[in-house]
Amino acid sequence: MEGAAIFVDNPGMFLHPSIMHSVWNHLEELRPDCTFIYTTHDLDFASSRTDSAVIWVRDYDAEKVTWDYRVLPSHAGLSDDIYLTI
Repeated sequence: MEGAAIFVDNPGMFLHPSIMHSVWNHLEELRPDCTFIYTTHDLDFASSRTDSAVIWVRDYDAEKVTWDYRVLPSHAGLSDDIYLTI
């Protein structure tokens, strides 16, 4: 529906790497009225999204039900420290 939030867990699963970016780019172009939210460990894919917000989930404490995360600046890209940590 219009204005929907579309959650995509592991956008590269079951897709050949050579078409993954073009498939998601095309779907985003078809539905500019929706917000796509990707959960991924693929840093190249995460970096390829344009006009996006990146949230780096560093840790989760199930006992306290707390998240350790950072919202990264969209214009900065992913730092070498993040690449090494992940």
